[in-house]
Amino acid sequence: MSAYFILNQDLDAPQRYLEEYVPQAMAIATRHGAELIAFDAQAEALEGSPSACVVVLRFPDREAVHAFLDDPEYQPAKALRYAITSNNHAMLAPSFPPPG
Repeated sequence: MSAYFILNQDLDAPQRYLEEYVPQAMAIATRHGAELIAFDAQAEALEGSPSACVVVLRFPDREAVHAFLDDPEYQPAKALRYAITSNNHAMLAPSFPPPG
């Protein structure tokens, strides 16, 4: 069953995020079967006070999400993301087949 990696964060260095982090992270995520579903650096907040940037990646399953996050090659990119973003929130949610 597909699983979604949902990242919500503020971009403190947007140009570095797009030019440095995204290419590194997407190359590694793609090797783990990820597909970019949504990205918006200035997403519209409909409720509450979430961070402005939203990223949604679909992976084949939960294990693939964890494999991506734990991949030794991803760790430098993750450290870069932490250095150039703030108010980070990451979640994993499985796909949900509607009942019936």
